[in-house]
Amino acid sequence: PIKDILTEIKVPVLIIWGKNDQLIPSYYAKQFHDAIENTEMHIIERCGHVPPMEKPDEFNQILSQFLEKYNFKIEIKSKSFFHRIKNAFQKKKIG
Repeated sequence: PIKDILTEIKVPVLIIWGKNDQLIPSYYAKQFHDAIENTEMHIIERCGHVPPMEKPDEFNQILSQFLEKYNFKIEIKSKSFFHRIKNAFQKKKIG
């Protein structure tokens, strides 16, 4: 079972999940969080299955803070790729 595999993970893990994910419900985020040691879990409100696309600013902030804890320094110079794609699709729907 996957739970047995998850317990073998020994590195820091970041779990970012959309609260309204209908493909894989957020219930599973808690299951993963409980099974894996040294996890940080974030459930994003009003978000479905693809947090980087649906909530890019919040996703990037969470990811940046997590990476900085482990001395991975990153700088987000512009909106994420997913954010730009989302905006392009929204403009196409309207126009």
